[in-house]
Amino acid sequence: MHAQQPTEGWSNQAGWKYEVRENPDGEKDLWLVPEDPSGARKLTSTGGWGNLRVHISPDDRTILVEDGGASLGIDLRVFKAGKAPLEFVEDETVKIADTVEAWAIAKAGGAAGDILGHRYVKAHGWSADGSKVLISIAGSEGELHIPGWFAIYDLASGELSFDLAVLNR
Repeated sequence: MHAQQPTEGWSNQAGWKYEVRENPDGEKDLWLVPEDPSGARKLTSTGGWGNLRVHISPDDRTILVEDGGASLGIDLRVFKAGKAPLEFVEDETVKIADTVEAWAIAKAGGAAGDILGHRYVKAHGWSADGSKVLISIAGSEGELHIPGWFAIYDLASGELSFDLAVLNR
């Protein structure tokens, strides 16, 4: 683990925590652990643990896993609460990084369909209701450079906005 990288953290309301555990493949597993550790459930694995961060929504219904590394880039994966306790399912239809990348490339004057060879998308904070997240993107490809721009991603609509007031309601 990197010195500033948290290996565990607590949910906001539900009384469970996450733990990062090494696995035999040299990757890291992310586990959700209730007060009784015998009920722990594995959330996911990541080979890109060099920049691993876990962001839990204020209502504990959504988990963002930020992972990757210098050569891999950094991406956000979305896990939504299921019906069973500590059941979270990755929602692969939510493409936060792709959405913000397309916006940033257009803003920087790139062509539609361009992609960043190195893309670093990070989460920075939640709206009070957990429906929106403050994100940033930085990256480059050839002459195209994204220096580190911020946007707000709406998890329900998949749209970006730039009104910080929506995070403070």
